[in-house]
Amino acid sequence: MLPLSNELTSPFLVNQPIFHAAPVPPKDFQQSESAANTLTCGYSICWNECGLHDVIMGTTGRKQGTSAKGALYPSTQSSLCKKRLLEVFLSLGPENLIGSLPNGITYRELKDGAEEYHLASKIFKRKASFNKWFLKPLDCEAFPISE
Repeated sequence: MLPLSNELTSPFLVNQPIFHAAPVPPKDFQQSESAANTLTCGYSICWNECGLHDVIMGTTGRKQGTSAKGALYPSTQSSLCKKRLLEVFLSLGPENLIGSLPNGITYRELKDGAEEYHLASKIFKRKASFNKWFLKPLDCEAFPISE
């Protein structure tokens, strides 16, 4: 049985994601052993099931190639950012869900109101593997939900 599977309540369940390992790059593209401890990659590549991918800058959370001025546009956001994932989540619900939300409600307020989510989150975060889960500052979740 999977860890947590008998502790979570509906509608939550434990999934087994499929991970794919990338092949080892040719020697010419590998870091030297002396550099391995000091260099990190500033990019993340996020693939989706359709085969599309985003190359995201780790320092900004924006798509690679985004200028300082361009960072204000939604098209530069990662498809995995909280705002984009919320949009997908809301699109899966009843059509009147967005219309029933109070005007000006923020992502944080919506999340705080999800009692089932909070219960599942507490169960998850009390486990040794996840009790040091990094939390972003609450003001990063203060963005309004727009229609």
